[in-house]
Amino acid sequence: MKKMMMILLLLPCLLYAQQEPRNRYGIIAGYSLNTHTSDFKRLPDCPSCSPGYKEGSGSGLYGGIMMDIPLSAGLFLSGRLAYHDMSGTLRSTEKTTIIVGGISTDGAFEHTLESTLGIIGFEPSIGMTLFDNIRGNIGFTASYLLTKEYAQVETIVQPAEFGTFLNPDGTDSRSRQRNVFSGTLQEANTLLLFAPVISLSYLMPLNKEETFYLQPELRYSLGLSNIVNDQLVNSWKVHALAFGIGLSYSPRSTPPKQEKYFKDYRIDTVRVEKEIAANSYSRGMEKQSIETSENDAEILNTTIVRRIDTLFIKKNYALQGSIIALGIDAAGNEVQNPQFIIEEYISNRLDPLLPYIFFDDNSDILPQRYSQLQKNQTSAFSIDGLYRSTTLELYYHLLNIIGKRMTEQTKATMTLVGCNADQGAEKGNEELSKNRASTVKNYLVNVWNIDESRIQIQSRTLPQKASTPLNEPDKIAENRRVEIYSDNPKIMEPIFIEKIDRSANPPTARFKISAQTDAPLVSWKVQSYQKVQTQYTFTQIGTAPMPSYIDWVLAQDQKTIPQSEEKLISELFIEDSKGNVKNIKANDLNITVKTIQEKRIEKQGDYEIERFSLILFDFDKSSIEGNNKGIIDFIKGRIKENSQIEILGYTDRTGSVDYNQKLSLSRASSVKQALAKNDAVVKGVGNAELLFNNDIPEGRFYCRTVNIVVKTPVQ
Repeated sequence: MKKMMMILLLLPCLLYAQQEPRNRYGIIAGYSLNTHTSDFKRLPDCPSCSPGYKEGSGSGLYGGIMMDIPLSAGLFLSGRLAYHDMSGTLRSTEKTTIIVGGISTDGAFEHTLESTLGIIGFEPSIGMTLFDNIRGNIGFTASYLLTKEYAQVETIVQPAEFGTFLNPDGTDSRSRQRNVFSGTLQEANTLLLFAPVISLSYLMPLNKEETFYLQPELRYSLGLSNIVNDQLVNSWKVHALAFGIGLSYSPRSTPPKQEKYFKDYRIDTVRVEKEIAANSYSRGMEKQSIETSENDAEILNTTIVRRIDTLFIKKNYALQGSIIALGIDAAGNEVQNPQFIIEEYISNRLDPLLPYIFFDDNSDILPQRYSQLQKNQTSAFSIDGLYRSTTLELYYHLLNIIGKRMTEQTKATMTLVGCNADQGAEKGNEELSKNRASTVKNYLVNVWNIDESRIQIQSRTLPQKASTPLNEPDKIAENRRVEIYSDNPKIMEPIFIEKIDRSANPPTARFKISAQTDAPLVSWKVQSYQKVQTQYTFTQIGTAPMPSYIDWVLAQDQKTIPQSEEKLISELFIEDSKGNVKNIKANDLNITVKTIQEKRIEKQGDYEIERFSLILFDFDKSSIEGNNKGIIDFIKGRIKENSQIEILGYTDRTGSVDYNQKLSLSRASSVKQALAKNDAVVKGVGNAELLFNNDIPEGRFYCRTVNIVVKTPVQ
């Protein structure tokens, strides 16, 4: 509570700190509505048969002098000395019964007490600026009762037309009034010591300097002291609601001139070009002088500092370059100002899931390359949303794909078999194998909310089908794994994605680049993009020496191939050893996009391409077993009579080139035989072309594959 009161007191100071606190003197006059509250039947030495006076009212003028002394901006101490007419009339009615023509009837006397009260009082208060020029005051009045006259009478008011009072001896007084008294109040309370006062006023400036103000006000005083100090008068107090207007004067003080000090630097700079690593400067000697001036409010002292500096500028090294964008057709010929035609075609793919999670040496922590979601992200995860992902990007979502399918196949169960390499620190460490399986289980339980009773854990040292030789580094990494098995084939079935791919004609964009530099070239970058597709950008970065051209095979990465008919913007960035950078823009390349819908409306030739992969050929084996049999059956169902089929066999980097070429051809031939498609084109690539990064175990497993491409014309 104390803190709140402090804030209320300080708030005006903070709001109006910019105002100048000034004394204020003035006069005030106004008119008041007086309210008398009382509880007595008669005054001392004044006969009356009144049943009791309870309330009364009156009005009067007031006026006086006033003064404000500021305590701070927005807070001030006020005082005023004023005369106030607090007169009022108290009435009470007394019921009685009278006889008229021998018949009793109702009658009434009215008791009237008119008071003439004039007080002079001193009023101290605390004032506060509330809003702009609106002010509020709260204080009290200590008063002296100057005028204290009264007049009393009892009058017959019912019946109104006739009736008179009797004299004490029983004779007719022939008057409708009695107990008529007037005079000075006996036992009057001359000092009315405390009457709380609250007021609200508005300061209205009357001149430009704001020294004279018109000040209308509204005020209320609450009387707490009795007018008469006698045991006959239980209570008689006067309150007043007053309306007034004042005229005040607030003189402005003339502050002493403030002396201020400034520094004015007047510096000339001489520029010198020099062979240096970076710009620098030499500071000259300073000479100082003082100049003094003044205005109405300030004395200004300015120290003039003069100096001549030398700026050494790094020598400018010429840096120029060029970039020309053109096309390369299928025959390898350059095409000037090409029109690239981007053509859409249906390209479906089937990617089998490698049912292994690989771990780092002697670790049971899930490697960062595996995509891990938060629990609140699983509801938004979609397998179809991975259609633009590469094969390894799909594999790194293996646990999320399994988690999604386990939530859909609510009766499926799973077995996780933890393994280790049985080499070095992992030798015979089956506890590590168990912990690896637990890591995979915990992810599925905690993130995907799979009931832990649906997932069983087993552990062993080497996998049942371990990669050999056991002491070879690549095979050691392949054996550090958790194997995943399920009683429901839908959990680990391959991912089949139907999507639209794009081809380009010309298939390649070529950027001819060159640079002319005084200083050695350090780095270069070629970048090509469309304004509407800036997140999909072809970028190639290199260091010196810079090649004469860079080729972009547009359809090689479906994420970056242009998808709209916006012009293709190309740029060359070059930087030399001196830190100079240059950005050169190439000519824009025109793009035309032919969608599948447009081609079919125009009855142009279209085709559907489907790609399938088989994995998990055992090391040095070419027979089709296990999940690969199901994939073969699926492919058979997709082949039509007019389908064109290409079968390509691959291996990982292990072994010689000749042996791997023969092994890959044997695997491809096994697939051709299983498909029973004699016109299929078969080729063994071996390890001459590695499909994936062979430095990681999953990359080597995915290289032990056969890719089947089925191209079917669409009418």
